Amino acid sequence: MSWLTIRYIPGFQEDLTTWELHVTEEGEIEQEIDVCRFSPSENFQERYSSALSPTQLSELKVLLAALNVDEINKAEKQYVIDDLEQVHFKSEANGLRKEFTSAVEYWQWRQSRGEALPDPIKGAVALWQHIL
Repeated sequence: MSWLTIRYIPGFQEDLTTWELHVTEEGEIEQEIDVCRFSPSENFQERYSSALSPTQLSELKVLLAALNVDEINKAEKQYVIDDLEQVHFKSEANGLRKEFTSAVEYWQWRQSRGEALPDPIKGAVALWQHIL
């Protein structure tokens, strides 16, 4: 069963490839990719499997535990831009559920330009950077 699920949905662009990543509590990874490009025209699916090291899994759990998803969702609603990519994060363990959707690539870009991000968004960006 998936402990962490991450779904990437692209914004308005020529490459509409989406992917979904599933991580178990033991660190096993499954990724499903739906490739959809207009130029050149491509449409196919791919699947990959891998595993996190114990250190990577531990770091991921620490990052996720530190997130305040209510504050992330609140901050995201203050900056709605319809044509941006969206990344949906969902984690379920021990009866606890954390779930949020964020335009983390946009936030990462703003951060790279030296802009200050809202504190809750910094945690979402840190999680995204760790995943990549």
